[in-house]
Amino acid sequence: MGFNGVGGRQCFDDPFWIDKYEVTNTDYARFMEAGGYADPGYWIEDGWAWLDAYQITQPEHWDNSDFNSPQQPVVGVSWYEALAYAQWVGVSLCTEAEWEYAARGPEELVYPWGNELIADNLVYSGNSNGQPSHTGSRLNGASWVGALDLSGNVWEWTRSEYRDYPYIMSDGREAINGYAVQVLRGGAWDYPYQFARTTSRLPSFPEDRRNDIGFRVCRS
Repeated sequence: MGFNGVGGRQCFDDPFWIDKYEVTNTDYARFMEAGGYADPGYWIEDGWAWLDAYQITQPEHWDNSDFNSPQQPVVGVSWYEALAYAQWVGVSLCTEAEWEYAARGPEELVYPWGNELIADNLVYSGNSNGQPSHTGSRLNGASWVGALDLSGNVWEWTRSEYRDYPYIMSDGREAINGYAVQVLRGGAWDYPYQFARTTSRLPSFPEDRRNDIGFRVCRS
């Protein structure tokens, strides 16, 4: 895991599924219409306190025409909002290890499709026209399990706390709490292609609601 294996080996006791697509605005609208912002049962304690304190009722860029096309990935969602959506669906955010394995595979690829950059396979700062594309628009960028947009388009929240490698699942980094800096994966429409490698990771505070952050979900 990680560049030159600095993160250790990825080992899974159980199989898992990962969404083929990033969560779209259409997907997220269903959560909103179902009362997702009004039901504390979907939220961790710190997330509900944050929502209440700032009177949050929708994603940060929900009314911006650059980011609210139905099939664009939802952006402007905090880690708290992503967790609440996953709870509503009955799934989970992906761990950092799950995300990387789905993107990189047993052949330890540099990009989901292989080891050479193919710019047309991802949405990044060089070809995005200043906004994310519809999810799944780069079919040739599919990973070995068929997941799309794991490189580029939007950064994706994981459930993992940002800690130094090696990655050890049992060291507490997968505990759900509301104060830790979390891991983002995958690069984005406003970042150069170097950040879209399968080993790239960024730290982000759980309340961050940038227009280049979205998410996808996993389930056991």
